[in-house]
Amino acid sequence: MTRFKSKWIVGVVATMISVAAIGQPIDQEKMDRDLEISKNILQTLFNENSEGLFWGPSIEASYLKGFGVIFTMPNSSRYTFSGFLRSTSRSRVVTGSSGVVVAAPRDTEPFIVREINSDSLSEANFENSKKHIVTFFADYADLIGQLKPEERIKITSKSNSFDAYVIGYGSNSTFMGSNGGFSAEIKKQDITAYRSGKLSRSGFEGKVVFEKSKPHQKIQDLELFASIMRRLYSPDLSSTFFTSSTPRYERIDNYGAIFYMKTFSSYSEDNLYRMPVLDRSDVTNDERKKTIIELYPKFEKELSRNMIEYGRTISSLNQDEVLSMNVTLTRCNDCGIPKSIVATISVSILSDFNKGKISLENAIAKVEIRENVK
Repeated sequence: MTRFKSKWIVGVVATMISVAAIGQPIDQEKMDRDLEISKNILQTLFNENSEGLFWGPSIEASYLKGFGVIFTMPNSSRYTFSGFLRSTSRSRVVTGSSGVVVAAPRDTEPFIVREINSDSLSEANFENSKKHIVTFFADYADLIGQLKPEERIKITSKSNSFDAYVIGYGSNSTFMGSNGGFSAEIKKQDITAYRSGKLSRSGFEGKVVFEKSKPHQKIQDLELFASIMRRLYSPDLSSTFFTSSTPRYERIDNYGAIFYMKTFSSYSEDNLYRMPVLDRSDVTNDERKKTIIELYPKFEKELSRNMIEYGRTISSLNQDEVLSMNVTLTRCNDCGIPKSIVATISVSILSDFNKGKISLENAIAKVEIRENVK
């Protein structure tokens, strides 16, 4: 066999293996485990030298087929300043033209604690965050297996407004506040190139796309869909689980829109539970668990149906994009239900249903639901 033929055969085999690997379905259990480890690494990197006060434990992560992984982090920072605070241990603060204003108790007037240039703090926080993110992308992101070369890893902070508070009182109080959001992303193929030595460190850093978050731009049809979902899952309309707030959403170019919704099944009342959707009170823990297990399959089907019936009102997404619902499910230990689910439907399917080309049942069957157990 000639050297040319040998190389050709090896190349064909390698290509076949690569194609087979790309076509393999995601092992969700392994993906969940990889994301949990990655969340822990991110939190450790950002908590360095901050005594655990920089980033809280509420980092969220999800895999979106065709896009990749999105990490969503709370956007907060810590600053220590001098001054005497007469307020309680968690005083709300707002910004003003003079700096930070602490909201004093109702019977007193707000007072200035210290002038702070929030713009410079935001810039310093952003630059510090970039260092941690590049370290994560370069040294640890390859721990997330199964991603396709063209898929991405994105880190974004979810704060859209300045929201802060003070911890403690006296001359060394700690100021916690958001300083403007940001996002960063890298393609899996760039991580692979760097890890294999085909891309230098500086070249790799140049592949990371950073962007400071702009003020939240409302998109009318997405706002409408969010309000519809909020109403559908109000306690008086839902037949399964309910939500207490309007889902937030993120528009991602060349992918689609992701809505984030948190659901509940009950309120805790004196070691018992009240389940408003079912108009039941004095529910025991065992009864609550049994009910949640029974309601979950119904919730999943109901969510798919609602996405089809009301998702067709969305007109700002392209035909090759998707509509996704990332739903955190009601907490229920030892119930055997997932912690969260991601339901996804192609906009082209929504369009076909809206035009009467496919039935409601056929459209519902095309909703892809991925369960996250971690």
